[in-house]
Amino acid sequence: MSYRSQSLHQLIEDRNRSLFLPHIQRPFVWKEDQMIRLLDSLMRGYPIQTFLLWKTKEFIKARKFMDAIERDVDLHKLYDVQKSEEGVEKVFVLDGQQRLQTLFTIFDGAILDDGKRREAWIDLLSGTEADDEGLYYSGDRRD
Repeated sequence: MSYRSQSLHQLIEDRNRSLFLPHIQRPFVWKEDQMIRLLDSLMRGYPIQTFLLWKTKEFIKARKFMDAIERDVDLHKLYDVQKSEEGVEKVFVLDGQQRLQTLFTIFDGAILDDGKRREAWIDLLSGTEADDEGLYYSGDRRD
């Protein structure tokens, strides 16, 4: 087993190209407040732990990360048949799906609410005072 540092930019680039979820993973379940807290932690320089990844060429159903979070998505629509095949190298996220899906959504995605697409916004100049929930960077809800 080895440890390798990777940038968020590279993880976003690898998403749904070589980086997938194994079919055994539960669906994305984080609520919006958990997503905001992760962003607040990042902005404040707090560690967000490591991710456990598994590189394999075995036949395992590979599920894509969502481009836009849908709460009741049919997971079968997210399977990549070609990447699932034996002999095709892929990297599976075994631990860290909720954090990675959140980061992908914040930096390169959206949330779908009642058919409306909402993207993440944050005031990068904020952060001088905590709000009522203790957050320094709570963002802004825009449609």
